[in-house]
Amino acid sequence: MDTLEKLARKNAEHDAEVKKEKTGHILLMPILIPFVFGYIADFFYPETSGITFFFALSMFAYSFFIAAIGSLLLMPTWLKFVSFCICQIWFTYFWFFNDLYMLSFVPLPFVYLIAWFQRHKIKSANAHK
Repeated sequence: MDTLEKLARKNAEHDAEVKKEKTGHILLMPILIPFVFGYIADFFYPETSGITFFFALSMFAYSFFIAAIGSLLLMPTWLKFVSFCICQIWFTYFWFFNDLYMLSFVPLPFVYLIAWFQRHKIKSANAHK
């Protein structure tokens, strides 16, 4: 019986890891939105092709930074996804449409502060894994 319990526990852990991996792939897709947006902007505004490529690269870097910090946060997955999309929209609106470059980075300190306040819980959660 002990062997069957161990096997059931390992199966449950494996299923949880598979679910987490699938969720990770779904959450990775919004990071690629800048390139899609850059190609769409190149199609509609061909005179700004160099600028939109620079925009796509900068937003790609911004997306990875937000996603890296956001993956550490102790929040529900749906809240991480929604807040990540809000940060992407904020950055796109102020960086590309209004040319307010400094204002586009306003969400970064908030994300960093949330991670800073949760750092002890994050360390203890990672230590238990």
